[in-house]
Amino acid sequence: MCTRCTLDVIKKRRCVSLATTFVFDEKSKNPPKPSESMAAPLRVLQDTARRVAKICTECKIVLDEEEYVDAFRTEMMGVAFEWVSLLRGV
Repeated sequence: MCTRCTLDVIKKRRCVSLATTFVFDEKSKNPPKPSESMAAPLRVLQDTARRVAKICTECKIVLDEEEYVDAFRTEMMGVAFEWVSLLRGV
């Protein structure tokens, strides 16, 4: 994503929101649907994760593509987006 300049073009709130997918790992039975403003950045993240999984598989690294993509949990994206929205100057 960094090499595709994705993080350069999204606003700070979206960047922080997207970053939660890297650290939050609890699975929810009914995760909230990401907001419309986060749909495109999330899609880029998931597409990038699929590319990484395919490259790993080509390199003989055992990795289930869907499991890897699903490991980027979206449950905290909305909370982080709203939290950053409360900060001044963002």
